[in-house]
Amino acid sequence: MTDPTERERLSGLINFAAELLKARDKTVMRLAEYGLGLFHEKEIASLPGIRLGGDETWLAVERLRPTDAPSCDPAFDGWMVGDANDPAKGPGLNVSVTLLVTIEEASDLASAGFISELDVHPHWPKATRQQHGDGQNIEPDASDTHVHVSLLTERMPEWQASFADWKNKVWQPWADAERPRRRTIAMYQVLYRLHGMIQSGSDTHVPEIVWGIGVAKWAPNERSQIDMPLIEKPCELLLAENGTLVIGPRSLPAIVNLRPFREISLSDADRAQGALSSQVDARSADPDMPLNPHDSVSFEDVLAGAATLLSSTARFVPSTEIPDGEKLPPATTELAVYGTWVIYARPRSDDLRHQDLKRIGEAIRDTSEETLQKPLVGLVKPPADTKTETGVDLTEWGFDPTGFGAVRPTGTIAASFGGMESGGQSGDPIPTAAKKLTYFFPLPFNAEQAQIVDTLEREDVAVVSYSPILGQIPGWFKLLCWPADRFR
Repeated sequence: MTDPTERERLSGLINFAAELLKARDKTVMRLAEYGLGLFHEKEIASLPGIRLGGDETWLAVERLRPTDAPSCDPAFDGWMVGDANDPAKGPGLNVSVTLLVTIEEASDLASAGFISELDVHPHWPKATRQQHGDGQNIEPDASDTHVHVSLLTERMPEWQASFADWKNKVWQPWADAERPRRRTIAMYQVLYRLHGMIQSGSDTHVPEIVWGIGVAKWAPNERSQIDMPLIEKPCELLLAENGTLVIGPRSLPAIVNLRPFREISLSDADRAQGALSSQVDARSADPDMPLNPHDSVSFEDVLAGAATLLSSTARFVPSTEIPDGEKLPPATTELAVYGTWVIYARPRSDDLRHQDLKRIGEAIRDTSEETLQKPLVGLVKPPADTKTETGVDLTEWGFDPTGFGAVRPTGTIAASFGGMESGGQSGDPIPTAAKKLTYFFPLPFNAEQAQIVDTLEREDVAVVSYSPILGQIPGWFKLLCWPADRFR
């Protein structure tokens, strides 16, 4: 049977490791800080090519193609500015256009009031400019029957009206339909890029997709601003055979994230964290009402309670009061919790590992099993001081070194470390004046590395000189961390 004291020590050790892991992460206060992709429910829910709902598939984004803008009357060629294929901006008319016309055509334009004398300029053929040089005072060729005229759009109201009629009746309906389509295409491109990063990146550099539920916005003072979801659900991003990108929940628990509130030293943050975590865990395990972002009944009561726990002046805004297609209002001095969801990508964090360690620590403390596995208990068990049946000293971890074919390495040891003699190779016996130490390393080691471990057996700190050029520190770091990870 495992000693209750050892059980408590082991649970405390694992919880300490969990908090140490979490302390490394920077607290993100606003979703925009991630910069990898951010999609709010009310901004994307009504877009074409996006499907919402389901237990396993929460979002599907189809691969759409942009459609071309309708063509304009060829008479406007040379007059239009801007990109007609951009539904966000659209085309317009130039302020003025310079045309090459015959003298007779210029006369007709002047008679119609479209140009004045100041708008007519001589025509200099390219050959003439090359022969005499640009900018020189040369006389125009009297035999040339062409001139340049500058036409101002403001003098052509019927022309403007004809273009405006085409834009309003033909181009604008296309733009209104194409604008949300382009937003879906832009969203698809971001998610496709993230999918590629997830598939090709290493474990420490890939992003993760998170579905946030309940967006909290608060600016309690000039220096702090919170814009984060209260509940985070890890999701996976998959690419279907037809090119559709699918986001669905992973088999990992939802997490209550109140770190931004602890960052601003909110006194009620820890109490709210415990209460909300219990509610979210219970809701996630409820088969009749599992946590689902598309079922407001499954989370709105939790969010309303969170607002009350975090601030006495907070208000909860249900999803039905948030207009479709509009962004959430900016943060104010009054905490607002919105009953909506947001999808975002962030660098992979240690939050999941932290949660795993916390659950392991709690399970060790609360488990009904009378006996825990010996390797676990060995992490906190006091060193043994007995001998084996053969009379061999047990190591401080409680096993017989002869069963492993262990060697006792000897390095060049200074006299200050117990008067040990210098010299010797790995495998030679340690001088009798020294304490007998046995090391089990997975890789070859040298005398200097053995001396480091010997020093750490006597002192709390060992000062090591190394050459970063030779890359010695990684080997020493691994050598020292391996026994610490396995036995200490």
